[in-house]
Amino acid sequence: RRGREGIDISYAVSDDALAPLKKLYIGFGDSTILTMLDHLRQKTAIKMTTAQKYDYKTNGYNAPWDPTTSITAYFTSLDRFQISLSDRGIATSDAEKTMAAGAQMWNSEMFTEDQMLAWENKPAEQQTWANLQAYFTEKWLERKQYSTTTAKQSRFKEAALAAQEKEAAEAEGETQAMLFAMLQEQHDKQIATMEAANKA
Repeated sequence: RRGREGIDISYAVSDDALAPLKKLYIGFGDSTILTMLDHLRQKTAIKMTTAQKYDYKTNGYNAPWDPTTSITAYFTSLDRFQISLSDRGIATSDAEKTMAAGAQMWNSEMFTEDQMLAWENKPAEQQTWANLQAYFTEKWLERKQYSTTTAKQSRFKEAALAAQEKEAAEAEGETQAMLFAMLQEQHDKQIATMEAANKA
């Protein structure tokens, strides 16, 4: 915009002459943030092929849930994954996400067969994403509570068993000590008898 002497020359030429230069050097100067994001996503971002989209979707929904981690964190990760599918122009639905999560509940082996079948036997209109989250979160919390209680009971049983074993070991030790003392006493008597016989 400035010549050699630092003078603004944009007034010396017409808008028709400046328009191509503005496009070339300024480009999106008058674009809104939303139109810029759309441009970046649709025109400049690397496009995914159909095969890549299919693999991305399949691998994402097949990612297993680790039962040692929170089930709610797993559900949140599926929500985020669904958004990432939408951002990449990959069609999906809550029903598809629900079915994928249900499959991972089976694969986790965290739930009993009865619990899984109770979910499977619900009418299709009740097998929603919200209902799946509520149902399996409840069952997961029950399982955690049961596991904690069982672990406490196991610790009490282990402590009682250890005490019994200690008592038995002590009793056995005392018995062995008494038996050793009796044998020693008997041995001493035999030696004394032999010595007396030798003297005689």
